[in-house]
Amino acid sequence: GGPPSVLSIRERAAVVHRITAKRLDTLVPRMMRETGFDMWIVSCNEDNLDPVFETMIPYENWNPITQILVFFDPGPAKGVERLNVSRTDTQGLFKNVWDAAAFDAKKGEGQWEALGRVVRERDPKRIGLNEGEVQWAAGGLTAVLKKRIVEAVGPKYAARLQSAEPLVTLWAETLLDEEVEIMERAAALSRSIIADMFSSKVV
Repeated sequence: GGPPSVLSIRERAAVVHRITAKRLDTLVPRMMRETGFDMWIVSCNEDNLDPVFETMIPYENWNPITQILVFFDPGPAKGVERLNVSRTDTQGLFKNVWDAAAFDAKKGEGQWEALGRVVRERDPKRIGLNEGEVQWAAGGLTAVLKKRIVEAVGPKYAARLQSAEPLVTLWAETLLDEEVEIMERAAALSRSIIADMFSSKVV
């Protein structure tokens, strides 16, 4: 009953977290296997976020300095690992695998060293990076970050780096039923607002 309403910030954050978790749980494993990647590295900077990165983190999140998310698929028998190699609080969506506090205290490895360790420990065969020419969402990786990734993983794994454009395209174009429903509700709200504007008397 009545026109649709706009959710509060807190309610929006809860909806985004729930949908993002479901997307990560259900879509990423299927899409990585469909496109043949057993590892996917998403990296960007605080003031220049990768468009894909922004769809994988909590709503209104603070993303300090360099961001590195890693997905690793050990095979259908196990779920895809979701790893966070940064200072960002992903609120349980990714597992933290870098101890930034230890690094700050000069007692631990650096961020890029942690990425290198993560890659070597898992020995991926085909690693996707967000660089591409056709789909706008696939080109989020900067030249500097690509250079640092190559240096961090070393020559053996650098040779296994490929454009993740097919994977990014699937991720960007696929919507859950819940997302379609939300878009339909947003459209209904817009129509309601426009109708109210035109029905109002102009003095």
